[in-house]
Amino acid sequence: MKMYFKNSRLIILVTVLISITVPVLMFYYVSYKNTHFRCDATYSARKSGKLLVSKSSLVINGRYGTIMMDGRITDGNANVYFFKLRNHFEVARNNFAYNFTSQQVSILPESLNHSKVLSNFLADVLIKEGVSTFFYLYPLNDNYVITSGNMPIFFCIKH
Repeated sequence: MKMYFKNSRLIILVTVLISITVPVLMFYYVSYKNTHFRCDATYSARKSGKLLVSKSSLVINGRYGTIMMDGRITDGNANVYFFKLRNHFEVARNNFAYNFTSQQVSILPESLNHSKVLSNFLADVLIKEGVSTFFYLYPLNDNYVITSGNMPIFFCIKH
């Protein structure tokens, strides 16, 4: 009889430990997925007879992230501008809202750095250092919808 009682204590202890550990691990896993991810998007816009077409990747690793955008702009005079934009930023998260502060911006070719070609289409936070904004990231199945008052709306396909 005493042997049965000792085994039942062990079983109860193991059950309690598992019932505490599993929810805690699930909480950290879900939290990690919200702060560490990568997704890809395409973006196109037309403004004043000019057309922007680009492919973008958003990578967030905890407090830091990167936006990589490769694209082209065609104006009404058939001039074509190809560009590569890299923006390294610091991010803070509050539920679905992410506060985004650009830390380092790299634009190639350098001739587009301070031109109106990109600023006609893209928010300052994407093309200038030290600018802050926010965006909302809403899960949609396994992907994301990204929206903000200062940034374009993306449907971002998660990897």
